[in-house]
Amino acid sequence: MTGTSDRIASTPLTASQKRVLPGTLLRDDEVVRSSMRPHPLFILLVPLEQFVVLLVVFVIQWIMAAMLGYLSWFWSYFVAGVVLAVVARIAWACLQWYNELYLLTDRRVLTRRGVIRVKVYETSLEYVRQTLVRVSLRERVFGLGTVLVATAATAVYDTAWRMVRRPVDVQRAIQDARVALEK
Repeated sequence: MTGTSDRIASTPLTASQKRVLPGTLLRDDEVVRSSMRPHPLFILLVPLEQFVVLLVVFVIQWIMAAMLGYLSWFWSYFVAGVVLAVVARIAWACLQWYNELYLLTDRRVLTRRGVIRVKVYETSLEYVRQTLVRVSLRERVFGLGTVLVATAATAVYDTAWRMVRRPVDVQRAIQDARVALEK
């Protein structure tokens, strides 16, 4: 690989990545060119909409409590419930982040995600027909992006590598691996 895609080339698997990757998934002669997880900001950015809704409900409830004068026992239970909900959602996002793994080998593109229902997507690089970088507003603010991969077999994007650093470099690495496989 040449150019900016060199920055993500030949990334060895970390111990935590090996723990979430099924041992039989990689072949003995397969070389991992890149392994990554979403950026750690994934933990806060994925539930962002839910946090905003919770904040709006919290403010409305606080205004109603102040106007009606029931700021005592009800308010303390409500605040405790909101705090518990936020902590539980962040804990779930941590589990999602830990169990999400993206691999680019010399032959395949693999995506592993899921906490309770684990999904492993894999396709040969020779079947990859299109890659796309999609950057939402919240990703753009932090320099992140989502890389989408499509094969000829479907009319939609088959997998998404969500909230990765330098998404254009990741896209280029997938394209370079595909070209190297053809040679």
